[in-house]
Amino acid sequence: FFYNLTEGANLLSFPLITENNEIEIFFDNDNPDLISNFNIPSSLISIISEGVMSLCQSGFGGEYVCVGSLDEISTNKGYWLILENTDSLTIDEAVPSSINEDNLVYDLHSGNNLVSHPYSVAQPIDDAIDNFYLSSIFAIAGSAKAVQYTNGNWYGSLEHLNPSSGYWLVTYGDMQF
Repeated sequence: FFYNLTEGANLLSFPLITENNEIEIFFDNDNPDLISNFNIPSSLISIISEGVMSLCQSGFGGEYVCVGSLDEISTNKGYWLILENTDSLTIDEAVPSSINEDNLVYDLHSGNNLVSHPYSVAQPIDDAIDNFYLSSIFAIAGSAKAVQYTNGNWYGSLEHLNPSSGYWLVTYGDMQF
């Protein structure tokens, strides 16, 4: 999976299964699955998901540490990666989590839910969201694109859900998806 990251906030997801998903190991330059043309730990300011976050910095002796309530990366969550510099990274030797798609369940609450699209290919909105759930979904917002479901139709600029993107899924009530 390839990520082209900008300075500042990047809304994304990690739809893959790696050997170790602890933040300090996942984003470490010594992670053999992570290929970056920049020193990720020196650029990573924080990682934020729904209701949790970690601040990351070089500690004493140059050791990379993340402190906060977010401990590991999950395939079904969306994340805001806050970077000090523009960067790109590739996560190599990872298995797409879509091989387990039949087992994936989102426990969504009323309002905004920060989720991933944990599949290895992009899907049109109509294919990604089963008709059964449409009456429970108000809108989906991604990075600079959004779509709202009104009177049986999707309206907006978000046409596809992409594998490495995070999304705010806005629901009318609690539901499993």
